[in-house]
Amino acid sequence: MPTPEQIAFLNEFLATPRIAVVTANSESGYPQVTPNWFNWDGERLSVSTTKNRLKNKNFSRDPRATVLIYEEPMASDYVLLRGNIEIQDDDQIWGPTRAILDRHLPAEQADAYIQRMKDTEQRIVLWLKPDRIVRRNS
Repeated sequence: MPTPEQIAFLNEFLATPRIAVVTANSESGYPQVTPNWFNWDGERLSVSTTKNRLKNKNFSRDPRATVLIYEEPMASDYVLLRGNIEIQDDDQIWGPTRAILDRHLPAEQADAYIQRMKDTEQRIVLWLKPDRIVRRNS
């Protein structure tokens, strides 16, 4: 379990919009790695994705995940989160999805983006409550 100090660090480090590199275990045994926008709510990391993505298939079969988030341009400043993914697949995904978009887009762009998602995509939210946190700062 993360310590209060680790959570405090995450709250500060993840306050800046960054890219989360999400790793799932594929059926072939090779890691499936994708860059994603995310939100951190102080306890859990959320990623919005479509139902037809490999992430959904892989996490439905094996919920273990590793997420790497680093500070550009120094690849040596990073945090690594490990834990099990919970998949949210209901009508309540739009609040967490909007929170993700708000971190990465101006409000007017987020409005159009989320409307396009609602009109054209079947989406889910992946939630990770880390059980292990590795931190490295140069």
